[in-house]
Amino acid sequence: NYNESNNANDIALLRLSNKLNLDYRMVAPVCMAEIYKNYSSYEAVATGWGHDASATIQDHLMELSVEIQAACEETDQVEGQMCASAASGGNVCTNDEGGPLVVQEDDDHWYLVGLISGPGCDGSAESVYTDMTHFVYWLSQVVSDGYGPTTTTPVTTGAPVGECFTTGSCDWT
Repeated sequence: NYNESNNANDIALLRLSNKLNLDYRMVAPVCMAEIYKNYSSYEAVATGWGHDASATIQDHLMELSVEIQAACEETDQVEGQMCASAASGGNVCTNDEGGPLVVQEDDDHWYLVGLISGPGCDGSAESVYTDMTHFVYWLSQVVSDGYGPTTTTPVTTGAPVGECFTTGSCDWT
């Protein structure tokens, strides 16, 4: 139920046809955020290949440290969204949409807490993110039975397994 006018429910799930090479150096699974947890005031990292301040697409992955805000100050926020801003200036921008917003918890694991949805570029101090804490249950419904959302064929393409995906503890096997 994506709403283009306000980016509500800005989330998609892809089913890969080939296994990923999880080398745990460049490619690794991320833990899901705790359902409905409030991540306000957390330091987080957003990553993407989008435009920089001069509107140039990047040829390497960029990252930006941000702080998750209790509420959006410059943007109308709807249920399932959050805002974050960078203390050091800069912002995520066009073509970063869909990129991850992750938080490292006290257990040293990284948690996916948001997806870049409404990047502010340099014209705004804040950007809007899809709040993943509102979609954890939906994701578990879609993938928990081993079937994709539009297929009756079991998913056998290298989906991560282990404790992170059954208990949330992120201790991969």
